Amino acid sequence: MNLQDALDRVNNPSTFAHGLVSTSLYAGLSLVEPRRLTVGQRFAFRTAVAAASAWSTWVGTRSVEEFDAIGPLGRVWVTAGAAGLVMGLSEVGEALDARLHDGLVRRGVRRPRLCVAAGTAALSLGAFWAGQGESGHLVESEDDVVESGEALSAVPENVRELVEAILASTDEYGAPQLRMHLSAAQLVSYDEEAGEAEFWPFVQFRVPESLPRAVPGNATFPFVGRFRGMDDRTFDVRVAVENGYLDSVVVEEADDWSLEEWHAWNEDERTVGDLHAWPAPKSIRVLSEDDDDYAAAKS
Repeated sequence: MNLQDALDRVNNPSTFAHGLVSTSLYAGLSLVEPRRLTVGQRFAFRTAVAAASAWSTWVGTRSVEEFDAIGPLGRVWVTAGAAGLVMGLSEVGEALDARLHDGLVRRGVRRPRLCVAAGTAALSLGAFWAGQGESGHLVESEDDVVESGEALSAVPENVRELVEAILASTDEYGAPQLRMHLSAAQLVSYDEEAGEAEFWPFVQFRVPESLPRAVPGNATFPFVGRFRGMDDRTFDVRVAVENGYLDSVVVEEADDWSLEEWHAWNEDERTVGDLHAWPAPKSIRVLSEDDDDYAAAKS
């Protein structure tokens, strides 16, 4: 796993990595006794607590559909508001912490800060697990089974490069968001695919729902990757978007076939699966859709 994959997992509220990091963060902060800090140290401590709250708020709102309407700027304001609220209530929080600390001391607890940290960790972990119960599942690894008969694995590098080449042709039609989706996407596979041909001209992706959605949300991306194969016939690689997320990529017969070519294709009982492999990214020519046909994409 590279650094980007690790960061994606930590910033995805549905992963065990996020639960572990957030729990460790809050437990670590609760080990600090604020009353023993100098003025400068106390300011730094309060800033750290506010920053932790801001991070939790930002990650949490990215995965909640109700916050899609306010957009990224709106989530920035919500996050800033959460951090400001925590900073403003610092004295109240520290007063409650002091009462809890002193209460443990009166009861003969030798290491009250460890008890406070343990309680904080338990609350944080409990909240995390409760959130997974509401969202439906916990993603633990790339090979997690997410639905009956459905499993996730790494996207083959040649397929990833192929989709990258198509999405890199423009910054419109949600392309920047779709490129983000691709970087974090995983390949969906099914148990019933066992025994099928090694090459299948369709790949479905699973993308973390914490990522920003693309607009339009349900469409075929209006750029295709055209290439030649099987008796010099043309084929198109198409990318589909569903519910605002990168959904799939498929190889289809190109739109420029003549009626005679279609008849010959059907009479020979050929299928796109007879290509036996995805085209090399360098072998495709990216074309953009217009009102009548496909034209070469402008660089």
